[in-house]
Amino acid sequence: RVPGRAGDRSLNAVRVAAARFLRNADAEDSPLSPNWKGVIASDEPQRFIVPIWVMALAAIVVAAAAYVGLSMGLSSQAVELSALVRTLPPASRGDVTR
Repeated sequence: RVPGRAGDRSLNAVRVAAARFLRNADAEDSPLSPNWKGVIASDEPQRFIVPIWVMALAAIVVAAAAYVGLSMGLSSQAVELSALVRTLPPASRGDVTR
């Protein structure tokens, strides 16, 4: 903070300068950047109708859906396989000779 009334004076000076700048009639006609040069862009049609990032995103979604679908199918087959393994008779104990 600026002590005393100096802060109010500097704020008022900024307000006056901004108002003077906004009322300046010559500012409307002057260019924004005197050294700026435009570029003539050609009117070439787009190479792709759909952007490449949209195609990549669609491919990622399809791959994720395929992964989830195959993972769920494999999981259900694993449940069936574990049920079959539980029905198998226990293996006979091997003889240990010493």
